Amino acid sequence: MKTTITVLKSCAKDLHEVRARLPNNLEPGIILLFDSVVERLEQCETVVNDRAALIALIDDGLLLAGRLSEVALVVAELAKHFRG
Repeated sequence: MKTTITVLKSCAKDLHEVRARLPNNLEPGIILLFDSVVERLEQCETVVNDRAALIALIDDGLLLAGRLSEVALVVAELAKHFRG
C-alpha cells in the first residue's frame, strides 16, 4: 500500500507541473478534470481506503485521459496540415 501511495503522490506532483504549463484558455471542463484528479491524488491516503473516492478518481482520470487524447489528435492533425 505504501508503494501505491508513493506512486499516486508522484503522479499528483507530475500532473500539477503539467497543469502549470498548460495555457489558461483551455476548455473549463478540462481544467476542472485536471484539478479534480490532482486533488484526489494528493489525498491518496484517504482515497485508497474509500471505495467511492477511488472510483471517482478512476472515473475522472479516464475522462481526463480521453479528453487529452482528443487534444493530441487535433494537434497531430494541425501539425500534419502545416507540414504537408
